[in-house]
Amino acid sequence: MAAGDSQATAVVVPSHLGMLSGVGWRDVPGRPCAVNACVAAMGERGLWRSRSKGHNALGCPFRNDSRPFRRDRHGRVLLRSFAYTGRGGGGSGIGGRMSRKPIRIGIVGLGWVATHRHIPSIRCDSRFQIVGVADRNGALAAEWGRKLGVPHAVADAVGGIDWMRDADAVDIATAPMSHHALACDALAAGKHVITEKPFAMSVEEGRDVIAKAAQEKRVLAIVHNFQFSSAFRKLESDMQNGVIGPVRAIVATQWGNPRRRLPVWYDQLPGGLFYDESPHLLYLIKRLSPGALTLQSVDACASSRGLRTPASIDANFRAQAAHGTIPVTVSCRFESPLSEWHVAVLGERCAGILDVFRNIYMRLPNDGGHDTWEVLRTSLLSTCSHWWQHLVNGPHHLAGRLLYGNPTVFQRFADAIESGGEAGGVSGGDALSVLQMQWEILERCRPAWDRQDDAGVMP
Repeated sequence: MAAGDSQATAVVVPSHLGMLSGVGWRDVPGRPCAVNACVAAMGERGLWRSRSKGHNALGCPFRNDSRPFRRDRHGRVLLRSFAYTGRGGGGSGIGGRMSRKPIRIGIVGLGWVATHRHIPSIRCDSRFQIVGVADRNGALAAEWGRKLGVPHAVADAVGGIDWMRDADAVDIATAPMSHHALACDALAAGKHVITEKPFAMSVEEGRDVIAKAAQEKRVLAIVHNFQFSSAFRKLESDMQNGVIGPVRAIVATQWGNPRRRLPVWYDQLPGGLFYDESPHLLYLIKRLSPGALTLQSVDACASSRGLRTPASIDANFRAQAAHGTIPVTVSCRFESPLSEWHVAVLGERCAGILDVFRNIYMRLPNDGGHDTWEVLRTSLLSTCSHWWQHLVNGPHHLAGRLLYGNPTVFQRFADAIESGGEAGGVSGGDALSVLQMQWEILERCRPAWDRQDDAGVMP
């Protein structure tokens, strides 16, 4: 664009790259173009396009068209009206245009999942404004209050948090044992609630939280995030479009290395680590299944290390598909030298394989007679697909922008608050069905994890 173009408009981008929420296109005649250097260096697609299709430079999913400016059919520059929201939401837009009223959210619990998944995801959606943080660890609360520029509290109960009166919603990222009490207290205080999974320690507690949300007419959402990861959506798309063909089986596998980073409280839970992590595999198979799941059998082996977490749990389900009954299995190994989570959908035409941890999806065609060429083709396709997606996802992972579907969970939470409806796919009802699946499995293998000498937390 020529410097003297009378239709050019100044584009100003804050140096610390806050959130921008597009609210429409407008033609703004003005002085010669003064595009910020960082925008100019990246071209007209600007800061909001990255190499990852469907995500911006912050690793957040696009909300429709997120370009900061475009040209109309006459070649004129149209500037998108933005509401600049800085680091946490709210604020005025370019040209003085005000954004919608922000959803003021506070965060209770500042462990790894809150600081590495929840906070980045909240900051992906300009509708949110973080108004406070709280944790039992005073130093941690003060550190994150300072980083976010918000009040902090040292507390483990809603009643002890001063900033709570300024919040519209609460994000609960504490240990599961405290979810029920915190959620019910926050709902009673008139706050919308989003909480980590598992959202309760028993089915009864889960129903209680849902009833409280309904009574207070507030939104309840649970962080079931991997169903919105880019890799899972590719698998789901292939199933919906018939690429995989009629589904013959679904297999979910979890290997867990006890040496990896784990929460200090995990073995206090019923079933130990199974209770904390199994919701992920269960909501994934539930979403992929062509019909309702019926549990057939459970086999479990007690820990060889003296823990409540069993060495293994195998749960066998059946699902009714249009062409007949299919097996759906969940296989967990908690004393493994590797940490790997995979979900495979075995179809008539292809196998769709999801690598959950790496956010990788591979589609491998039916290998027919398993001849030499077909075996080599499978090796070539799987190897190339695996490493290509490593190259795509790697930079996002290193930059802390690979968020595994968490931004979509918070977007749905915000949508539900604004619409007055439920958070699709992550509502209390959705989470309760998963909680019921967990407890049906645990009750069938209680001897493998319920030790009589336990002094830990039990339902």
